Amino acid sequence: MQLTTTAIFSAAALASVVTANSAQFVNKEDVTRQVTFTPSAGQAGIPPLKIPGGGEATAKFPEGWIGNAWSYREGQPAKEGLLAEFRFNGDSGNNFFDVSAVVAPDANDGVMTIEPANSKTPLAGCTTMPCGPEQQYIKFDDDRSTKSTKETDFIVTLGQRTGGGKLRRARRGIDHDYAA
Repeated sequence: MQLTTTAIFSAAALASVVTANSAQFVNKEDVTRQVTFTPSAGQAGIPPLKIPGGGEATAKFPEGWIGNAWSYREGQPAKEGLLAEFRFNGDSGNNFFDVSAVVAPDANDGVMTIEPANSKTPLAGCTTMPCGPEQQYIKFDDDRSTKSTKETDFIVTLGQRTGGGKLRRARRGIDHDYAA
């Protein structure tokens, strides 16, 4: 009986680790940003986030979640710009992600980068604006910029850092140059 109980608890613990999908949103600006989530049809809704300037907040996603997140400055119109697109627990257990300008091809604000929280690679999105050829985001209906990883936790940077310089978040190891 004890072996059965141990096996059940071990399986439950493993399942909770496998489904621990998250994205830590890091606001690089001095103003509050709102993050809105748009799930694909049939997917669970994710509560919006309000992140103060220089702050961060984490969203959790259920297993298999597909959708996107977009951000805007508080006090500005709520309109989609650059998107963080996710497909968690997809083909072969991979998690797919990209930064997309599909809904707003001229966008240069909102989600800037996405990267796995632990390995920091691959990086999707742009660390400078306008986005250079080495760091393209999706402008058309294709998957050329879609990245994948087995990691389930991500860091998403928001907004353009005023005046350039480095953004450092020692807790998560974020260290990228951002030019205004």
